[in-house]
Amino acid sequence: MAVPKIKSTYSLGTDAAEALDRLAASWSTSKSEALRRLILRAADAPAAPTQALDELQARARLSRTRANAAATRLRAERLAGSSRRERA
Repeated sequence: MAVPKIKSTYSLGTDAAEALDRLAASWSTSKSEALRRLILRAADAPAAPTQALDELQARARLSRTRANAAATRLRAERLAGSSRRERA
């Protein structure tokens, strides 16, 4: 079954057009296909920068309390490691 397509015209700046050319070449595909992939990937991307982290923590069932405890433990480990290097 044929996939319906809509032809559209867009204006791109030279840097965007050159970047699209490079991506299409590196993916061995047409510029239209590269643009389709980019649009679909961007549409699936988290809306906020922290949304991806929130989703990851939710999947890991990581509560704020456990996340804070892990961050505190890692911070202490880093500090202990840096003081060992300074003494050496």
